[in-house]
Amino acid sequence: NRTQRLKSVFAMEFDLVFFAVAIPAVLFAGISKGGFGSGAAFASTPLLALILEPALAVGMMLPLLMVMDVTNLKPYWKKWDWPNAKVLILGAIPGSIVGALIFHVASPDAFRLMIGSVAIGFLLYEGAKKIGLLTIRPRPFNARIGGFWGFIAGITSFISHAGGPAVAVHLLSQKMDKTTYQATSVIVFWAANWMKFVPYFWLGV
Repeated sequence: NRTQRLKSVFAMEFDLVFFAVAIPAVLFAGISKGGFGSGAAFASTPLLALILEPALAVGMMLPLLMVMDVTNLKPYWKKWDWPNAKVLILGAIPGSIVGALIFHVASPDAFRLMIGSVAIGFLLYEGAKKIGLLTIRPRPFNARIGGFWGFIAGITSFISHAGGPAVAVHLLSQKMDKTTYQATSVIVFWAANWMKFVPYFWLGV
């Protein structure tokens, strides 16, 4: 079963290739969590999935991300936009449930495909913004729209720890300042990562 397979993979000797890939992957995530180069985090799980079984890649990153979350809570404490944070967190709850169901039925190859699709989707999204094909139109806070993007973030975060783009689409449309944006992202993903902890444990990750 999946748990036994992951244990056998984890029992392997971690060679130089593992560390050459894993260290940059974790650094990308840390830089992003700190608020600089926020797009870098999307690369962490796809990089690890190149050398590890996908379920082990996401499982290995989760406790590291949770430590980063705790580190970031202090400098950004109460600087977030709570109405936005609340609707995104509430939307992420059913999104995480859907992500867990997908995870439960997906084969390792299907899971690799999903991780890769999320990564490629992020690149297409960023590329379209840079060349002007996609613009985020200003709009006021809307709880239903926030819940929708929270739901999408819950799914993509569960599958590959890449919920950032969905949250960014919602928050950046409101033209909030960078500190409020980063603080809101920090509290949302602190909550989202705790949501994933029990399902990951139950699924054998």
